[in-house]
Amino acid sequence: MRILHIITRSEWGGAQKVVFQLACWQKNCGHDVTVICGENGRLVTELRDKGIAVQLNPYLKRRVGITDLLAFWYLYRQVMDFDLIHAHSSKAGLFARLLKLVSGIPVCFTVHGFGISPDHPRWQQFFYHRVESFISKITDALVFVSEGNREEAKKQGWLAGTLLSEVIPNGVEIPGEYSDISRINGRNRLGISSDAYIIGNLARVAWIKNPEFWLEVASRFIAENPNCYFIWFGTGEDLEKFQSRANIVGGQRILYYGEIQDIDFALAVIDVLFLSSRSEGMPLAVLESMIRKVPVLAPDLPGLRELCSVDKSENQTGQENVEGSSGYLYNPGDLGEAILLLNKLNDPALRKRLGENGHNKCQDLYTIDKMGLRYEQVYKQILKLNVSR
Repeated sequence: MRILHIITRSEWGGAQKVVFQLACWQKNCGHDVTVICGENGRLVTELRDKGIAVQLNPYLKRRVGITDLLAFWYLYRQVMDFDLIHAHSSKAGLFARLLKLVSGIPVCFTVHGFGISPDHPRWQQFFYHRVESFISKITDALVFVSEGNREEAKKQGWLAGTLLSEVIPNGVEIPGEYSDISRINGRNRLGISSDAYIIGNLARVAWIKNPEFWLEVASRFIAENPNCYFIWFGTGEDLEKFQSRANIVGGQRILYYGEIQDIDFALAVIDVLFLSSRSEGMPLAVLESMIRKVPVLAPDLPGLRELCSVDKSENQTGQENVEGSSGYLYNPGDLGEAILLLNKLNDPALRKRLGENGHNKCQDLYTIDKMGLRYEQVYKQILKLNVSR
């Protein structure tokens, strides 16, 4: 099968990692795989290192502009030799489905997360969902990474007319066990003691990830917890701004680290992954934390709800029932609840139980093989449907 993946940006974010994992898995299965993206970022390097063909579209950019017309024309010239197009971001998804109108090539579009959140103005939310509900009528398959995201899309009218809609969760590799030496060496590298309580995040420093809220929680929490540190691993357009603000409110105890090449280093160092996002699909940062036995604190959003939640009822011993949970959820934007739960997680025994739960859940449900096989089934279905028309 000749498969073309299209994604707008080539930074090393969650959607880009999924493209990388899927392209590698498909190549290993004997498929002819190519990836088109609009920037020459880390994704391009990682794919080429694995022998996967990459084509750059110099006009494909995230911002809307006159160059979009050139981007579409350039894509049209690039896609004609493929059996199927798989798009992975809002703009790539729009272009891929317009390309179907002129080329007839079947399209699968994965919604890694909504490009808009309840914090956006209502008119922007309305326009986004109306465009998507219209364009979905010419979509062969809409794939969501969580059931919660599919339910939201259904409410907004996305699924009317779509041939196929599926939920395919993201997957991660199963790493080796960490040792105490990895943890100690990582903390020594950061100049932090081995007994400190470290709360981290792995994400782009961008508005959708809500770094303002994360920093506010961090500044209040460290004021009451002298042996605590907050570290944000990731780069982005707002990195320098938040590095400066962190120095002012947190000194050396709140760190915006910048780009991280070695995720094992980051997750060996931290005790808890703390997300503050305004909107999410099924973030790889959470899955990567779960598989490495790091508990999670995250906003109560649909995709995250499926990964980590604690039954608030008590068990027979009068304790909170954490069976099967990998972490806690807080009401988005609720500063007090986030701080309360971070205090609760400052308990090594509780973190160990939650970490084991997350690891087991990830092994059972969220592997790259499971993800790859599900996409293979979807591809075959839409190809068969297109032949039979």
